[in-house]
Amino acid sequence: MDEIQDSVCVAQRNKDNTEERVVLFLKLSNGHKLDDELLKRVKTEIRQLLSARHVPAVIMEIADIPVCNPLLHDRCECRDIYYLVEHFAITN
Repeated sequence: MDEIQDSVCVAQRNKDNTEERVVLFLKLSNGHKLDDELLKRVKTEIRQLLSARHVPAVIMEIADIPVCNPLLHDRCECRDIYYLVEHFAITN
């Protein structure tokens, strides 16, 4: 999808570790916003290419995706990104 420049998907668990949801973070290309139309297209594409079970519970637009080595554009490990979101409680 031309509107999406980069993405990362992580699992987010509740405090007692009994529930989990998947959160998809999207870095959009310049000039694009995560509106209802794009959100629907992303969900539809994931559902068609993978399955309904793979559609994330939450899809959020972010300004950038963390990198461990900016010179190499080396992504952080998912466990590092998970650490950043694990402190936010699941409320829905």
